[in-house]
Amino acid sequence: ALGARVWVQLPDGRVLLRDALVGAEGIASGVSPTLHIGVGDAAAVNVLVRWPDGGWSRADGLATGSTFVIVHN
Repeated sequence: ALGARVWVQLPDGRVLLRDALVGAEGIASGVSPTLHIGVGDAAAVNVLVRWPDGGWSRADGLATGSTFVIVHN
């Protein structure tokens, strides 16, 4: 979602932070709403999302190399 903030924790303890800016161009723009985060050779990561309304979602042990949908609770 536009305005979401995403933290990705790698197995070695490093944390990557990304802000979701996709969607700002409009639905007909052809821009994918997928947030791609490169994690090197990590096999799995933990993800924490802060949604624009202040809500939180967490997903642990996500296998890398795949696409996941994290839904706002």
